[in-house]
Amino acid sequence: MITRRFPRRLTRCLSLVLVAGARKVSASAVEGACSSSSDFPSVEHTFTMHNAETCKTIHFVRHAEGIHNRDSREIPNFQTTLSKTMVYWDAPLTPIGLEQSKQLALTVDNLILPPEIVVVSPLRRAIQTAELGFRANRKDLPFVATELARERVSLHTCDGRRPLSEIKADFPFVDFAEVVDEAVTMWLSKEDQPSEDASEACASRAAAFLGWLHARPEKTIAVVSHWVFYTHLFKLFGDNRLREKFGNAEMRTLMLCNKNASAPSSSSLPP
Repeated sequence: MITRRFPRRLTRCLSLVLVAGARKVSASAVEGACSSSSDFPSVEHTFTMHNAETCKTIHFVRHAEGIHNRDSREIPNFQTTLSKTMVYWDAPLTPIGLEQSKQLALTVDNLILPPEIVVVSPLRRAIQTAELGFRANRKDLPFVATELARERVSLHTCDGRRPLSEIKADFPFVDFAEVVDEAVTMWLSKEDQPSEDASEACASRAAAFLGWLHARPEKTIAVVSHWVFYTHLFKLFGDNRLREKFGNAEMRTLMLCNKNASAPSSSSLPP
């Protein structure tokens, strides 16, 4: 069995800040492990300030409806009878999911801050959603896949990955340099302890993913990934609104900030 460990300390001083109006909630901070300091501890408020140079805009998107989403809704006892069969391996989108992705493209076209790059899970349904949602009107937009953003690895075959060569053939516009294994080696290391819904391994991978995102050069990034992975990622922070269930093809726009990052000093800025 292959075990991959992703250090949780990568989110030690990262915070997620809800963008005003992104989901019709007020702008407020979603704090991680870092505490804020104040000269007036008795004065309460719900705001944080970060230097813009330490923050990135992230458009988090859940994939559109896959065949496993449809069948789990329509077939009785799906989770106990069918969800672990090879019929659902690396599940594709349904016709409804394809239409949801096209509707996502309309939302993307109206973004005030469009993404400079799209980061995708290497699973088929995520890339299909990203292609239809972000590439329809921007053929030159770069795409990069990373295993850090794939769904939590458990027993459900929809979360298995096809061989890398097959995925590359289907999606030649995606940069797969971050996906190093032809075979699906992560499938051998289940992220189900102490439970599927509270996996320490998946949370650690989510922390590593946030660190990886923040280290990228782009300032505005779209991510297309999966609901259970997102639940682990958002549980690293303290705002229950982030834990509300993502709809298929839903987008949430957040600011990812590193409170310990050094912003350029005034002496280093151009005159």
